Formats: sequence, C-alpha cells, structure tokens
Amino acid sequence: MVAIPLGKISAATPGTPQQITAATVATAAAALGLTLPAGGFVAKLLITPDPANAGTVYVCAKASNTPTPTWAKVNALAKPTATGKNGEFAHNYTGDLIDPSRYAIDVAVGGEGALLTVWVQ
Repeated sequence: MVAIPLGKISAATPGTPQQITAATVATAAAALGLTLPAGGFVAKLLITPDPANAGTVYVCAKASNTPTPTWAKVNALAKPTATGKNGEFAHNYTGDLIDPSRYAIDVAVGGEGALLTVWVQ
C-alpha cells in the first residue's frame, strides 16, 4: 500500500461539517504521481486531530445521500497531548474499499481541523 497525506482539513464553523471530497483525495494522489481506483476509493483512512487544536474534532459519516447530505457524528477525537496522541480515527480495508467522501470533519472551535492520510493498494 501507498500512503497519501492529504494535509489538514478544517471546518470553519462548529456544527457545519467539512466533507472530505474525492477531488481533495485525487489532487493529493496526482501530486505524488498516483492515480486512484475508479470512484476514488481507498484501502485505509486515518484522521488525526491537529496538535494545535484547542478543542475536539468530530468524525462524521453520511447519514443520507441526498444532494444536501445529513451527517452523523461517529467519533470524537480529543486533541493530542504532549505525551502522545490522544485520539485518532482509522478505517481499514476489510473487503470493501472505503469512499472517503462519506466522511466529514466537524469541530468544537471554528477553523480547527484534522490531518488526513489515505492509503491505496
């Protein structure tokens, strides 16, 4: 597998999740000379709160597939501590590839976010 760091995804306003888009993943892959499988699916998704955050980051999953999707918070990630990481969300390949655009980041403090990495096979 090959890791593709996507960098930081931020949410400007608490309560308004910022979706991880297929375009974000494809752009990061292209910068490394990689192409994604059809549909932009990946084998692993890792979401880690930015160490500079003052508040909590929430990982959200699509609760509906409407043109304006609704989001359900599935995990809360505390900010990392000086002694190590305090929270991260990893979704691993278990037979079906992962659609990163089914996930979003929400924050307790506006402008904060999380660092994302995906893996492709």
